[in-house]
Amino acid sequence: MNKVEFKKLCSECFIRHGFKEQNGRFYRHGPSDIFCAAEMQRSDYSEAYYINFSFLTKSECAAAIEPYFFRRVKVKSVSMHSSIGLRLMTDMIIIADYTPEEILNYLNAAFDEWIMPTLTKGAGFVLRHKGDFIFPHIDPSLTDLPHLKMIIKKE
Repeated sequence: MNKVEFKKLCSECFIRHGFKEQNGRFYRHGPSDIFCAAEMQRSDYSEAYYINFSFLTKSECAAAIEPYFFRRVKVKSVSMHSSIGLRLMTDMIIIADYTPEEILNYLNAAFDEWIMPTLTKGAGFVLRHKGDFIFPHIDPSLTDLPHLKMIIKKE
């Protein structure tokens, strides 16, 4: 697969999941308190990409989780192996190593497992799975606020 095919495949998948395109970037407002932006970030070192999903909180929940956080789609690396011969999970996608079907499988799994639940369930979902997300400058003491405990209990 080349970079044009990869970008087209990702774009179609984002749009199929309700994202809108603006200036080469994709975004979606969830019915909860979360806004999501998706982008394909090209690596500076090889013909590889990262698929980044950045989230922004839109409500009072921003006091408990950083208003901005993100996560990358991970794939099983074709070229990186562990010492026992298993393929490692990585967020760098060397596009020549994968078929379109393989990329779609990873993208669809990410949408099912954490992108759509984050958008639909909001801050409560994020707090329960915060180890899976990257929070620049998070203050862990803020996660015990009473209004967040109520949000978590509602789901």
